[in-house]
Amino acid sequence: MRCLKSEIRNPKSEVLAAGLSRSSVAPSRHGFGLRSSGFLRISDFGFRISTLLALLFSPSGAHACAVCFGNSDSKLSQGMLAGVLVLLLVVLAVLGGFVALFIFLARRAAAVAALDKQSTESKA
Repeated sequence: MRCLKSEIRNPKSEVLAAGLSRSSVAPSRHGFGLRSSGFLRISDFGFRISTLLALLFSPSGAHACAVCFGNSDSKLSQGMLAGVLVLLLVVLAVLGGFVALFIFLARRAAAVAALDKQSTESKA
């Protein structure tokens, strides 16, 4: 039997005895090695319709809160603003700590370099 170079390089393109390729014999597999079934397949149109129905029949409690709706004088929006400010201060404190650490290391390296330079000058 004569083999083509493409069949030697790519074993997946190997043709079986019946003339079918491996991909046509093997069952199709999708995510997590599972075979797809047509039982609960949702079309794009069905997904859009179900999303529209879910939004139309959702309870009024699921609508936007006072912060998103625009009432900036409520306690909820004031609490959210305080939380954002506290988190911003925490981030700034951590960044300030990193800056202080690098300044300390730079000064210490400069002091060690000056001490080494002074000791080499005194030996000479």
